[in-house]
Amino acid sequence: MIKTKDLVYLFIIKERIFSTALPSLDIRNSYFECMGGRLKTDHTDLYVIVVYHFHFDDNNFLDKFNRVISQYKDKPVLIIGDFNLDLLKYDSDPNVDKFANAMISYSFFPLVNKPTNFFRDTATIIDHAWCNLVNENVSSYVLDISVSTHKPILTAIP
Repeated sequence: MIKTKDLVYLFIIKERIFSTALPSLDIRNSYFECMGGRLKTDHTDLYVIVVYHFHFDDNNFLDKFNRVISQYKDKPVLIIGDFNLDLLKYDSDPNVDKFANAMISYSFFPLVNKPTNFFRDTATIIDHAWCNLVNENVSSYVLDISVSTHKPILTAIP
């Protein structure tokens, strides 16, 4: 289990697993918090990066975060977290457009396409799951349970 801010990510794995925290992914600055590690089973070798992007300074976040993901673009990676960038605003917010295009340029594709955060009368996709395992049968689901204004996301990687 990994906990950041008010989000909890739980990994359920059916086989023996070895994990290694990666100090290079333990990042805390004025723009975002990040941590991650390598999960290794008998069948899979996967890097998991968990991110919390603060509600401000999107340009500096994008620059610093691009440096992080560029180091892992050629490895099997799952990136999850509260990015505070609403993917529903892809066409209208230049920061969301820039972020999504950067992720896609590194061969990461979004696994979440339904709202994950509900506050008053708004619904947003600010909680993301991105993966570069395009040949695998990877899927994500937004669970319809209320833990906070954020809905939990379940990601299945065979």
